[in-house]
Amino acid sequence: MDKKISELTETTSLQAGDLFVVAKDMGGGAYENRKVQSGNVTPSGVVLQTTDQTINGIKTFTSFPVSPSGYPVDDFQFANKKYVDDKMNVSAYYIIASQQTLGVGPATSLLDFATKIHDSHNAVTTGASWKFTAPISGRYLIGGLIATDDAVWRVDDTVSFGIRIDNTTDYTLGSLKGGGTQYGLIPTGSIVMNLLQNQYVQIWGQEWRSGATYTSNGRVQIDRIGGYIS
Repeated sequence: MDKKISELTETTSLQAGDLFVVAKDMGGGAYENRKVQSGNVTPSGVVLQTTDQTINGIKTFTSFPVSPSGYPVDDFQFANKKYVDDKMNVSAYYIIASQQTLGVGPATSLLDFATKIHDSHNAVTTGASWKFTAPISGRYLIGGLIATDDAVWRVDDTVSFGIRIDNTTDYTLGSLKGGGTQYGLIPTGSIVMNLLQNQYVQIWGQEWRSGATYTSNGRVQIDRIGGYIS
């Protein structure tokens, strides 16, 4: 049976040798129906649902296309919002919930920032071995502060805090010296560094003075700010 071009759809079965009808413009508003024999054809200008195609030209969408639920795996594949949220936007912010004793130099003591403000990937383990474990590799901004109770801080007394990577390498983020008067010290600081997936960060505190020193406050925030730079 002859097929009309207007009847062709994505699911129309066409074989070589099929006849279908086209209307040829003869001018002056006159059209003449002609029969055309097909080869192995696909309707021209149709975007198919299941067939690989190369589409040229700029296409403008008035609604957001919905992508597969998985993540892109090859270069130049589109990324969806979930991928960006899950893989790029890593952020954790915690504060100290109760007083803790600082290590007396040259020793340090690990600090427990037990109260969660937010944690996008549940990357923090709280407790005596508090740590942030990088959920993905990248460049991270790590910053915070600790605040000591009021005490008589001599000129040479010092309070410091920093980070420990994988329980091996220490970096000092902030350090303050006393001035011989009654007040608390609040060292602050930050660092930008590469972390591989599953590397972990701990926070330590230290004081150089006679007598125990307690932290009365403290906070730490860790954000992924870019890809890993080798």
